[in-house]
Amino acid sequence: MNKEKEYFEEHIPHRVNLLITFRERFKGLKNEKGYYVRDFYRCSKDMAFIMVRFFMSEFGIKLDRYEDILVDENEKEIVFRRNEFKIDCIDINEVVKNETLNKELIDVLVAANKAVVHINNEKVYHYFDDEEKDDIIFSVIDFIENKIIDNIYHGKDEYLRVMNLEKNNMYRDRLKIQ
Repeated sequence: MNKEKEYFEEHIPHRVNLLITFRERFKGLKNEKGYYVRDFYRCSKDMAFIMVRFFMSEFGIKLDRYEDILVDENEKEIVFRRNEFKIDCIDINEVVKNETLNKELIDVLVAANKAVVHINNEKVYHYFDDEEKDDIIFSVIDFIENKIIDNIYHGKDEYLRVMNLEKNNMYRDRLKIQ
């Protein structure tokens, strides 16, 4: 398999599944949903944070290291990959202008950095420690998935084709969480 085909048919779909599993499994369930399958709930939620961070970086935006603001992602390896695979960046100004989206993205990226991938406990961020805030995460996942469709696959048909390949099927119907 060539490098481009592997990227679009395996690498990205794997990360899409990591991104959307929290939404697919837990959106619309009754309160205390995470209590009954806490491992699935917490793992998929934390992974969604990490994948939001990954995809935002791929799209040219990251959280500033010192302030809770969005900044351009210019890391050499990421810029090279964006150019190699013709990934369209997200216009950071459009995101910042949308106050709700900007705040939600920052909150999720802060959670990714300070609640999930932290090394020490000095600045742990537990904003998303109750289920009422899950809707914010679901909204950000929806935004990222739409950007994956538009900016990576350049259309829903190709996205659906790739996500429907056998190796990308997560068989979520085999285990229903209620």
